[in-house]
Amino acid sequence: MSAPSPEAPGPPQPDAGVAVGISPLVRRVLAPNPSALTGRGTNTYVVGARPPFTVVDPGPAGEDHLRAVLSAAPDVGAILVTHTHGDHSPGAAGLAAATGAPVCGFGPMLRPSVERHDDTFRADRVLVDGDAVEGVDHRLVALHTPGHASNHLCFLLDAGGERLLFAGDHVMQGATVVIAPLDGDMADYLAQLERVRCLGIDRILPGHGDPIDDPDAHLQGLLEHRAARAAQVLAALADAGPAGATCRELVEVAYADVPAALHPVAVYSAWAILRASAEATSPRPDAVEARWRAGGPGPH
Repeated sequence: MSAPSPEAPGPPQPDAGVAVGISPLVRRVLAPNPSALTGRGTNTYVVGARPPFTVVDPGPAGEDHLRAVLSAAPDVGAILVTHTHGDHSPGAAGLAAATGAPVCGFGPMLRPSVERHDDTFRADRVLVDGDAVEGVDHRLVALHTPGHASNHLCFLLDAGGERLLFAGDHVMQGATVVIAPLDGDMADYLAQLERVRCLGIDRILPGHGDPIDDPDAHLQGLLEHRAARAAQVLAALADAGPAGATCRELVEVAYADVPAALHPVAVYSAWAILRASAEATSPRPDAVEARWRAGGPGPH
């Protein structure tokens, strides 16, 4: 799930369901699930110039998208899932049934989630940080990147003189990622953004949006944006005085630049900011409707 995107939601774009080349080893198949939170839809990636191929993020369940992925990758050696939100993993079961390929992922979420979660997800191979999935002409290394989701993985492809990161919802193009507690954690997310920035990546292939060709600048911009938004939320909390404020009340001030229709989503990111801050405290930090006050130490 992402925050407001400049891409207007609407009917699937012309390339939905069509395999589009990203690099000599990577093709993208866009799922037909556009929305205000998914942009044009979920990106499913087919990796490999020769079969068997590796599929990254099979996307939502649906016959049309399954047929499109099978057309691009009739011989699949492995199915990789970045995380188990409903727009990324439900298609794994159908693709596995059609191809016999194993499903690889971190596993179920570790904490309760307010986002739509794929409770049917089962990994044939559970991946942890540093595990590799091998193809005939490629090798993908799993990186555990919690923050957006506790079970989130990115996958690093180092081949053909290029380092590509399949980023799932850890980094998006044209949108910021929603961090929704309790499964989402802002401190984890920021730490993993810093980690990814140190990997020397040439391009980021996000779960939503187009390839990011300037990873260093993009990641620095994300970190600066997060810091600025946190400052706005904490300033609004300080201005609320001894009575404090709820996340919803803080969003009306700190997210005034965001369309009001998306304020209910922004509430979760504000909540994540407060839970990660030493400058905010609440008697019920695990409740989104709780009242917060300025001062610390804050819960994490």
